[in-house]
Amino acid sequence: MATLTASAIGNTNIKRVHTGDQTVAFDYRHAVNTITVTASSRFLLAQIPHGATIKDFYIHGAVGAAGELTAKIGLQIPEGSTSGSVTQTESALLGETTLSAGVALRPGGAAGVPKLPFKLSLSDEAIPRYAWVTAVNVAGWNSTSGSVVLRGWVTYYMD
Repeated sequence: MATLTASAIGNTNIKRVHTGDQTVAFDYRHAVNTITVTASSRFLLAQIPHGATIKDFYIHGAVGAAGELTAKIGLQIPEGSTSGSVTQTESALLGETTLSAGVALRPGGAAGVPKLPFKLSLSDEAIPRYAWVTAVNVAGWNSTSGSVVLRGWVTYYMD
């Protein structure tokens, strides 16, 4: 399993601004055979600060020879300790989904229960004080089957 970090578009620092919407864009590009990607590899896409309420999310991808990427799209949240442990949750954003070229995805909800807005609340002891939006590779793509591009954005506001 590998952990891979997307480049941020524009300002790479998260902001804790107390007024207005904040949008964090991400752009992950991976060429064939440049690193090892297997099932459970985690793509770190965007940082969201403690106390933020995620109000919108958008992701689209382009996958090379494999044609599609099945991934769990969610949040990696630090646990309430200094151990560095994290909890992966997909319930806030898309959950397990399939990304393929030309398809854009946004969170919906089952049985009329919307997934957004989602309030990010971390333990007072959690370090770092932000969570990552992640894509965890489930199946359908590995580092030898083609290139992949994951792009999108997350919009949040602070209370």
